[in-house]
Parts: sequence; structure tokens; C-alpha cells
Amino acid sequence: MLAQPLIRLRMIAAAGSMKKRWQHVKLRALLEASSYSPFQLSYIERRVLKRLSLFLQENAGVRVKAVQSVRSLALCSNVKCRFPSLQPLLQVVCCTLVCWLWLSSNAQAGLLADRLAAFPHWDDKPVVQTANGDLEYPDWLAGTWKMTSTLVELAAPLAPAIVTPGFDSNQKYLNQAIACNVRFVPSRSLSTNSTVFSLLPLKGLVKDAVVSDRAFNGFNLAKAYLGDSVLAVTVDPRSPNRQITLMQGGRQLISVVTARAIETPAADDFLTSELFQQVFRGVPNPYLNQVETTTAYHHLAAEVVTTGQPAITADQVTAIYLSPQDEDYFKASDRPVALYRYRLEFVPVKDEG
Repeated sequence: MLAQPLIRLRMIAAAGSMKKRWQHVKLRALLEASSYSPFQLSYIERRVLKRLSLFLQENAGVRVKAVQSVRSLALCSNVKCRFPSLQPLLQVVCCTLVCWLWLSSNAQAGLLADRLAAFPHWDDKPVVQTANGDLEYPDWLAGTWKMTSTLVELAAPLAPAIVTPGFDSNQKYLNQAIACNVRFVPSRSLSTNSTVFSLLPLKGLVKDAVVSDRAFNGFNLAKAYLGDSVLAVTVDPRSPNRQITLMQGGRQLISVVTARAIETPAADDFLTSELFQQVFRGVPNPYLNQVETTTAYHHLAAEVVTTGQPAITADQVTAIYLSPQDEDYFKASDRPVALYRYRLEFVPVKDEG
């Protein structure tokens, strides 16, 4: 008999908000030292433990990958193990994971879609997780597009008690279509990612993710709204989540993505939400706030798209939250003080090379 248990499993579940939504669910597996070396385990047993460890570290919201992992674990658990005591434990683990997935999928599914549908009645921030790496988009967003952005609705939920600077002036953009070119490219084509990607072993076997060209897109969009006052947009070479917009007069807007969430309810639908901190520098009183951008992209079927018509549409909401330095911060709490809803349309254009 083993001197110590071979496997110790621990499930930590954190309930989320008054609506009982699961915010974070993590499972962790630990293969402890014992009188048997891990190398004495069979190949199947080692693979089961490895797959389990990887799965337990995954984002709870990525249900498709999780289900695939559970299926693999279920198959492995049915294989006769060298240690008889391991097999029933693995079967219990699989059953637990399946039950957890069923519960969490009911709790997590459609949070972003529900949030957009509830606009403008937003009372808190979205359920997100720390942003690691870049935001990966579906393959059908790859390419260069003429994006038309139209502000269709805006609201100041806490007015007249709290109104953010610029809200009144932004009303001039209501129902005004603003167009610019944007592009989504393979991750390795960007200087911020190419060096790291080139160091990966067997990089030719790794699928290259589609990401936003943040410098190109940020500059074109800022230019479309603010004109020649925008000089350049740069992305920190150490992190794709840190962007700096340089403007005339020595002014700077620094945006740092801190958290995000994604949903893929169908092959032609992609929803994402990003929270980022914004700092305005180069002005007498530097201003700090938190911004949320939640977007639902929809890919139109190829057979219904004609030349010059949008191939992708999107519903996007930008929410502004007060920073802790603001005197009204505790009055607002996690409620947005300004909301802007946009309709986006993407028409494919030829790559500029």
C-alpha cells in the first residue's frame, strides 16, 4: 500500500454576486511524493494526471475545451490502471467535473449577451478575469476592413448628480457614421509577439492566433474622431495590453487592459468584454478612469453578403467608471457614469500590404 495518498484533489468554488453566478471555479490536482516514484506510473496514468492538471488550470468560462478535456478523462478513466485504487478515483473526478460543467455552463452562459440586452440598466461591472496575453479573435475576423462606427445611444445613468467630463460634447456624434480602416492579423506578424513566438519549440505546429493590430486600429480610429490632433499610437513591445496615444501639445492617453472575458455561443458569434485603465497626461489635472468595452460580433453567412455590404456587424457598448481618486467614487461605486452604444459594420477591403 502507498504510504501516502497518491492524489489529493481540491475544488474551490467562489459564488459570484447576488445573482449566484459563478465567478471563479478552480480545480487543482497534486501528485504527492510517496514510496512510488511518478515514473513508475503507466503511460495512461501519467497522461490522465497531466490532462487533469492542465484542465484544472483552464478558465472556467471556456466550456468547449473543458468538455473535450472531460471526455478525454472519461475515456482514460475506463482504462484499467496499474493501481486499482486510482481508477475509481478518476471516475469520481470525471463525474464531478461533468456535474460542475453542467452547473457552471448554466450559470456562465450568455453573461455578456445578457449584459448587452440589459443596456442601459447596468448596475455593476462585468464578470471578467485578469488579462493574460492578447485577445484572440475568431478566424473570420482576419483581414483588413472598412469599419463604420455609429453612436446610436448614450446615457448618463447617475445624472444630474454625476456627469463625466466630455459627456455633453460627445452628443454631437449621435447618429454620425465614422469610418476608418482596421485590421486583424496573425499574432506573429506583430513586432510585440514575433520575437516570443519565434522562440517557441515546434512553432510551425502551433496555430497562429488572430489578434487586433492595436497600433494600426487605435491610430485610425482616434484620427477619425479627433483629426490631426492625434500624432501616433504605439503599443508597448513588452505587452500588447498597454497602448499609448500621443497627441499635440504633449498630451498622452495611456490605456492598459487589465481584465477580459469572452463568449462564443455559436460559430458565427463572438462576444468579448475588456476592462482597462486610462490615464490622461500632459494636462493641468491628469485624469484617471476605468473603461469597459463590451462587443458582440456577428459573422454574416457568405451567401447573403454582396459586394460592398458588411460581412460582419457588431453591437458595442463603452462604459465609463470613476476612479478611486474621484470625489464621487463612493457614490458611484461599480456603476457606470457614462454609457455609449455603437453599431459597427465591417466591409472587407484589400490588404494595403
